[in-house]
Parts: sequence; C-alpha cells; structure tokens
Amino acid sequence: MPNTVEIVKKGAFRAVETYDFVKKIIWSENLSVIEDFAFLSRDYSYGLNNPIRLPASVKSLGLMSFSRSTNIELNGEVEFLSGCPAGLFNINNDYYVTNDQILFTADKKIAIGYSSESDSLEYGKEIDRKDLIFESPTEIIMPYAFCNLSSLEKLNLGTTVKKIGSHAFQEARIKTIRIPAQVEEIADDAFGYKDCSSIIVDKANTHFASDRVCLYRLNEDGSKTLMKCFKGVIELYEILDGTSDILDNAFSTCGSLSILELPNSIKRFDGNCLKGTSVKTIMIPTSVQNLDNMAGIDFALDKDNPYFIFEDEVLYQEREDGLVAVAATNNATSITLKEGTVEVANFAFFGCSKVKELALVDSLVKIGRNSFSGCAIETISFNDGLRIIDDCAFEDCKIQSVELPGTVEYVCRTAFKGCPLTEYKVHNSYYESDDDILYSADKKILISFPMKKKCDSFNIPANVEHIGQALYGCSIEQVALPDSVRALCEFSLDCGASDIETGRHLVYISKYCLANNVWSLREKSFSFHAYPDSVMPNYVMYLQDYSLDLKLKWFGLESITSLCKEFEVVPDGEDGLAILEVKSDGSSLVIPAVIGKYPVTMIHDSALKDKEIKSLTISSPNTIVNSSVLQPLEKIVLPVGLKEISAEAFKNYKMTSITIPEGVEVIGNDAFKYCRSLTSIVIPQSVKKIGNNAFESCVSLTNVLVPGSVKVLSKQVFASCRWLKSVTIEEGVEEIEEGVFYACNSLEKIIFPSSVREINKNLFGDEDTYYRMNPDTIYITVPGSFADTFLKTYQPEGSVELYLNVLSLEDCYSKEPLETFNSFVYEPNGEDTVHVMMNSRVEAKEANVVIWKCQRMHVQK
Repeated sequence: MPNTVEIVKKGAFRAVETYDFVKKIIWSENLSVIEDFAFLSRDYSYGLNNPIRLPASVKSLGLMSFSRSTNIELNGEVEFLSGCPAGLFNINNDYYVTNDQILFTADKKIAIGYSSESDSLEYGKEIDRKDLIFESPTEIIMPYAFCNLSSLEKLNLGTTVKKIGSHAFQEARIKTIRIPAQVEEIADDAFGYKDCSSIIVDKANTHFASDRVCLYRLNEDGSKTLMKCFKGVIELYEILDGTSDILDNAFSTCGSLSILELPNSIKRFDGNCLKGTSVKTIMIPTSVQNLDNMAGIDFALDKDNPYFIFEDEVLYQEREDGLVAVAATNNATSITLKEGTVEVANFAFFGCSKVKELALVDSLVKIGRNSFSGCAIETISFNDGLRIIDDCAFEDCKIQSVELPGTVEYVCRTAFKGCPLTEYKVHNSYYESDDDILYSADKKILISFPMKKKCDSFNIPANVEHIGQALYGCSIEQVALPDSVRALCEFSLDCGASDIETGRHLVYISKYCLANNVWSLREKSFSFHAYPDSVMPNYVMYLQDYSLDLKLKWFGLESITSLCKEFEVVPDGEDGLAILEVKSDGSSLVIPAVIGKYPVTMIHDSALKDKEIKSLTISSPNTIVNSSVLQPLEKIVLPVGLKEISAEAFKNYKMTSITIPEGVEVIGNDAFKYCRSLTSIVIPQSVKKIGNNAFESCVSLTNVLVPGSVKVLSKQVFASCRWLKSVTIEEGVEEIEEGVFYACNSLEKIIFPSSVREINKNLFGDEDTYYRMNPDTIYITVPGSFADTFLKTYQPEGSVELYLNVLSLEDCYSKEPLETFNSFVYEPNGEDTVHVMMNSRVEAKEANVVIWKCQRMHVQK
C-alpha cells in the first residue's frame, strides 16, 4: 500500500477473494482511517496471516472493518473504534481500557467489544463465554460488539446501559432476555433470538413492553412497533392495539403460526414479517397506508380502506403521482393494469404462475424488482413512456422476444434472467441492440445476451469494457474477450463455454466466474488462451485445485509450451513458470531449474496428483514446492544453492531418504520431525545450525554424524529416535542442549569431541525418563575433555551406562572408518571395572571402562 494512502474507504477490499492469494498487507506508513467493512470479505476468508498488526498511524477503525475471524493488534494511539472491528483485538492506550476482557472507552461508558488480552484465547476461534455482566458507568454497547460470543447464555445489562447497537449479540443463545428500566434503545437486529423463549421488560421501562409473546417498542407518538415474537409454538396471535408497524422477520421462528390478526392501527405492512410462518391470508384493515413484499400472501381488503383500490384481482395503492400496483390475488390469470398506473411495486406479482397475459398502460414509468418473477407471460409489448425495468423484473417468464421503447433509460442486466430470449430490439440514447444482443449506447457495456440465441462462437466487440453477467445461462462454446475487458465478475463466463480467450489487460476474475460450484465443472474440459502477465495464471492454478481438465496456451509462450512435453506450465510472475501438471509417467522425476529461458519458480500442489512418482529431484533453490507435493514421496533430492531448510519443512513426511546439498546452512525447528520412514541422513559440513526437534521421532534413523560446523546441538534434536544406534559428534561442536537423546533407547555408541564446552544435565531427559536409555550405551570421549569430566561425574539415576576413555585423540578420529570401533571384547577386571579390547584394523588398544552402579536395575557383565 503506497505511503500516500491515508484512508481505506468503506468496503474497499470486499471483492478480494481467497484464490487471489492475499496473505499479507504492507501498510501505508501514513494510514490513519480504515472505514466500515473495508476488509470484510464476502466469504470471511481472506487467508491473511493472523494477527494483523496495524501501523501506529491508524487513528480510526470502522464498523466490522475486518471479518470476525481476523485478529487485530493496534500499536498506535487509536482514538475511534466504531464497534467491534474484528473478532479479537489487543489495545491499551489513553483512549481505551480493558476490563474482564471487554474493551471500553477510557471512561467505561461505551463497550466496544471482546478483547484477547489472554494468551489462552486462540486466534480465529469463537469465544466460549457463558455470561456477561455490565456494571456502572457503561451506557452504550456498540454494534457488533459481542457478535462472536456464540456460547453466551446469560446477559445482565446492569443499571446504566441505555443503548444496544445492531448485531451486538447476534450469535448469542440467551434464553431469557431481561430489559431493565433504563434501556432506551435496542437496535432492530441487536439480538439473534436463536434460543430466546422469554423477554422480560421491567415495568418501569417507558421505551419497551412485552405481552409474554412479543417484544414491542413504544414510540414517541404513542404507537407501538412489534419487534419480535419469541414464542415459537403459537398458532394464532392478535397484535396489540396501537401497533403501527411490524419489523421484518418478526415471526421468523413461528413456524406453526397460521392466523395473524392486524389491529386497526397498522400503518405499514411488509410481507417479509411472515417469513417462516404458515400464514396464507391477511385481512388488510382500514388503517394500512403502505404494503410491501406481498408475494405468496393472499389478502382481503377492508372496503373502507381509503388508501388502496382493488380491481380485477389486482390491488393498487393510491399516490399523489398515480397508482402503484402492489399485489394480485392467487386467482389472477391475466393482468391488465388500470389507467393511471405509474409503477409496478417490487414483488407485486411475484410467483403468480397462473398469469399468462400482461397488458401495460401508457402511464407506466417503472417496473420494479421481481415484480413479475415466475409468471407464465409469453409475450409483452412495452409502452412508450416506460423508463425503468428493474432487477429480475421478468425472471423465469416465458418471453422470447423483447423490443424496448425509445423512452427506456435503465434496464437491469438481470431484468429478463431465465427467460428463453432469442432477441433484443432497441435503439435510443441509452441502449443499442446489435445482432440481437443488448449493449449500452456506446457499446462499452454488454448488457444481456439472449439466453436461447443460437451461437457457437462469440467474439465480444473490441470496445466492450464490461460484460457483468450478460452471458449467464446462455449456451456458447467459444468466447473471446477483447483487451478492453479488465474484470470478470460472478458468472461472467457461466455460459457453457469451454474454449476461452482472454484479453491482455485482465486484472480481476471472480472465483465464481465459470460457475457457483466449481466442482460441477469436473466433467468438462477447458481450453484457455491468455496473456501471462494477466490474472489468468492465478485463476488457472485455482481451477487446478479442483482437478479440472485444462488445456493452456499463453500468448508469447507458445514455443515454451510446445517444447515442454513433460509438464503443463503456467506463467508465474513476470518471467517465471509454474508447473501445473506432470504429463510423464515413471517413478522418478527431475524438476528443471529452467524451461527455455524461464526459471521454474513453483510446483503446483496437485502437479503430481494420480502419479506413481516416488523420487523427486529439485534443481533450483528458487523453486517453491508445497508440502502436499513432497509429503508422499520416498526420496527427495534438494537443489544445490539451497541455504536453509525452514521450520517444519518436511514434518511428518513419508520419505526414506533425502539428499541435503552442500551449502545448506540452517536446518529449522521440527524440519524432519515425525519422518518415521527416514533411514539415513547426511548432514553436510556447511550446516551451521540445527533447530530444536529437527529430527525428533525419526524412528527408522540408525546412524548420524553431526559435522563440526554445527556449534550447538539444539533441544531434543534427536529425541525419540528409538532405533538410533550410533551418533558421532565431530570436533567443533561446543554445546549440547536439553533432551538431545531423550528416549533414544537403542543407542549403542556416542562419540563426543574435545570441543564440547557445555552439556545440559537433562541430556537424556528428566529423571523420570532415564530408565528408557540403553544400559549398554558406550560413550567415547577425549581424555581430560569437558565431556570426559562430565560423564565421569554425571550419574543419571536409574540407569547403567559404560564410559569408554579413549587413549588418544588420534585413536578416536583416525582416518579409519568409524565402524572399526563398533566391536569390543569385555573381560571382568575387579568389582567396578572391565577390561576392554577395541578391535581396530590399525591395532588393538586397551582402555578402562567404568560401570556406574545401578540403583533401579542391575546389569551383570
């Protein structure tokens, strides 16, 4: 993010999706404001590494600026937090304080949200908290403040809380909600009411009331608003007199409700309040002035209602500028709009499947959203004077031809979604039809392609910049995009196309571009011809995760594609190639450093899928290979030039051997942990550091040589290597840390150099684990060295070890193979010593062996 950026605007990055590989954000040093929903992804799955550390310059965080699974660390003097900006966050400064893991403003009057001040909380996890208590002086609970407390069962609002923001307790499972006297404002969606069976309002409260069935808000004009019915099992309910409005989803949990009686005080009725109920018919009283979303609800109008007219099975609302058609009865088979109608309301005739004929009137100006969705209309003649046809207005009708009047100013791209259209006809200052296809007048926007138009190949005109969902639901085999198209949104190419050519400047593709469910495409083959410097390589790799059959051509890389018979490749970055798929068969594979003049920079996760490859050689240290590629292999040869094997790089892999090239300097923590099939490892002289637990539980490992270039043998580096028999530590190693040989109970010999200056007393683990050591282990040291002194004085409780004092340095580190010292002949020599003959090819040597007396077990020689 450039340092010139000071504000991230509302919803700025909401379109970013998982496959775009957004893992890290480099923040502007001058960033001061992050507005509402700025980084709230549509599916809450950015893939950003947690926690996110915001720069000190940030002063303001907007409402839900990050998703609930993101964790924020605020290092600066943040002055403004609009509700809970994320799931968990850490902050302490002069503006905010934390008490009982709740973040407050400094004066504790505003509760912002839940804060992860405790290390016991895991990032991205829902918080297991059963109760919340708010004490004086808290007055306000901000929106989304505790929306991630899905285990919350008890809530005490105390004596000072006056305002509860939207979604504050959205996921809570509070059975009994108690509203004390001082509460003045509760947002419509403050509670999720999932398990709510009772709402108790203090009798002294002048803003809310409850009749033990529903919660009501008491308005300033003396009327009531029905907020929520919390009695799930109820068949009939009579709304309280004086109620003027009912909130959406008010009865959403009342599946058995079949009769709802409206009082003669209701001014607005929205059919959405009945979602989830069994109510089929509503009597509209004389008081109702506004009706919305009446789809699927039959009605009867009080004859004395002065605001509506009922004629020919259609209900009209009277407005100053004319009539609005708002609903039809279930008996309607044809609709002829009444003269003077200026608008068809949203969802007015939604689902009227019996309606086959429609006659419009000259006065009509607007056809609203989903107004005729699901009707059986086959033909339509639009009136001159019509200006707006809104979203899904004729969705799933049977219309085949559309001729738009010259007065139309706006036609939503989905207005005729699902209709078996074969042609559009229009020519005015807003729209143009060409070859039966609907465009904007300047042809920069492809509005809609007739779904049933016969077309095997479609070359989108060169000046088109945006196609949206114009091709959705069509049947087109081949599509070619011009360079001017820079973005493909959801379903842009969901038209059955399998041969797709994209333009040079394509910078964004929605992961749902081809289909809502990519798995549904696995039976098809796709051919892509694209530019390597566009976003297409990333999209192709995303599709490869679903094992689609892909054939790829890249402008400018045709020669590479034809030369490379062994791999399917995609461009990676400006000049690299990623191996998408291995074409050849066989048990071994070499990944080249370059193909043509292009370096191989990556092997895709599924490149070896369904192959029988057991051995892999990687030629370049710059080739990125993920664990899913390497984990099943038996043999791995790492590239020359590699400097570091990172932490957990091969953890839990199945390999039996691995070649570490000279030049590797670091082997990270847990690098080979749990490689249970690894039988041998050669550590090159270039290695300077081996991390903690690097070879832990490599149970098949038998022999190890630690080069002198390694100064420190780190904690538990060979712990639980149960079949490790011989360890040679070369001259140069200076320190041996805790638990290096913990549970190595098959050890027969360890050779220590004179360079060792420090050995942790828990070399073999703590006192409780010494019994796991092999009592016959031989320790070879240089006389007078630190290791020599350490082992003479070190007597681990409950074990028996033999200490072998080699006569000279040359004997231990002769040029002869170390195997020459593997055989010993023991002869009793007194009570506490044994005479040992070392069978060396050079000459036989004698040495004394000290047997420590065993306190827990006895071994006789």
